[in-house]
Amino acid sequence: RLTNPNLDVDGFELRRFPTTMGHLDFFDEKPLFSSYFPECERLIKEATGAKVVRVFDYNVRSQGGKLEKKEIKGGGVQVQSPAHIVHNDYTQTSGPARLRQLGNKPTMNDVSRRMRGEAPLLTQEEVELGLKNRFMIINVWRSIRPEPCEVYPLALASASTLDPNDLCVFEIRYADRVGENYFAAHNPQHRWQYFPRMTPDEAILLKQWDSAGALGGGAGTTSTFSLHSAFADPSASPEAADRQSIETRLICIFDDAPSSKL
Repeated sequence: RLTNPNLDVDGFELRRFPTTMGHLDFFDEKPLFSSYFPECERLIKEATGAKVVRVFDYNVRSQGGKLEKKEIKGGGVQVQSPAHIVHNDYTQTSGPARLRQLGNKPTMNDVSRRMRGEAPLLTQEEVELGLKNRFMIINVWRSIRPEPCEVYPLALASASTLDPNDLCVFEIRYADRVGENYFAAHNPQHRWQYFPRMTPDEAILLKQWDSAGALGGGAGTTSTFSLHSAFADPSASPEAADRQSIETRLICIFDDAPSSKL
């Protein structure tokens, strides 16, 4: 924790973010929908100034939970293992495509279908406002165990050090849609950071797409996203508890379209 990363410059930042949720509440969709998601929406509205902020997806991750095939109560969603590959979750194609999809009737895998029924998460007016002005997809990442997180913490690369030539597109084929992510080649220019021993009162705000950003970031430009990955921290105690974390994805719609230059 030697630097103070900034969401606009680096594509991520750390915030103090206490929650009303108990540890086991994160494994139950009822308190997630009624309590945690509204907390995340308030946090991101305050952090970004967006006009519209809505949760549209989430994942709970735990290596042990994945091996045990643990499910989230009420949703039938399996706990996932940490992602050990450098990536970003959206591309120039899949970012705008996801925005448009959220203006349609939710499909079988959409979390909003369990939250809101058949109603679209966004109105067509909100979708058009995002496409015309600015939209952002942002991830709120937090450790949910009472103990500090030591096992497989999240590492993040500053967007200011990215080069578009580092990126490679790969497809993810779901039952109801096709998505795209970015992989990245190694580049010694990348500046990586992580936040050791995160507590449940902290959260990482992680940009996954910003239509106002310049692709790949770069010095002096607004960040578009931050590459990220779980990694094995050699300083972790051998007795450290298994990582349990939640990532909550939110769509943000803005009234204005700022310059990609800072």
